[in-house]
Amino acid sequence: MRTGKIARGALTLALIVVSFMLFRGTTSIFNSFIVPLALYIFLKDFRFREWLTTILAAFILVVIFFGTQIFFMVTYGLLAFLLSVVAGKKIYLRIIILISGAAFSFVIAIYLTDIILGTAIQQALTSLAGGTQAGFYLFVLVEGVATGTILAFASSWLEKRLEPGLFSN
Repeated sequence: MRTGKIARGALTLALIVVSFMLFRGTTSIFNSFIVPLALYIFLKDFRFREWLTTILAAFILVVIFFGTQIFFMVTYGLLAFLLSVVAGKKIYLRIIILISGAAFSFVIAIYLTDIILGTAIQQALTSLAGGTQAGFYLFVLVEGVATGTILAFASSWLEKRLEPGLFSN
């Protein structure tokens, strides 16, 4: 890796750690915007091995310092991957794919966190959403809509805003 890429990888890791430190509990929804965007924008022109190494380093940091966020970090990595897949596509297609990916991966992350780590996220969200399973899924869908829409527009805006070659070494 060149020095510029190492610096960008370190900046990405620092941004992820700071985001997880700042946004906990009910404000952790902000992590679903910040982390995938950071991974997508800063690691945009990395080769697969460099990208995977940085993602793995971020995952290890999350495991060490924010254990209950393990499955959500995987979700954010998948959302960053989806951002790279839908790059250059029409905004409506971006939004639909990102909403679907976000909502589905949030449900899986919540279930895995509850089952493996013994948390009660689903129970808390179900009670917050009226006490029914349908309310829980509607709540997660709304989170997915918010996340997918914000990621689609923010990534599009950042791609236009950042000058071409800004991160080239």
